[in-house]
Amino acid sequence: MIITINLTDDELHLIESYAKVHGISVEQVIKSSTLEAIEDEYDAIIAEEAYNEFLKNPVTYTSDEVWGN
Repeated sequence: MIITINLTDDELHLIESYAKVHGISVEQVIKSSTLEAIEDEYDAIIAEEAYNEFLKNPVTYTSDEVWGN
């Protein structure tokens, strides 16, 4: 699949510079940055859901209780 992204000259220069410093291609910079942003947002959603569940039933256990020590 081919995707076209319109960038300003400054944006392109920034991405190219970042890629050069890290020894990767512009494509790799854009791909990894996009996937990391999606993963971070997903993790934040899951964390918020878990926190809301905890607020409904705020019971905690020590590690000894969990592992039966």
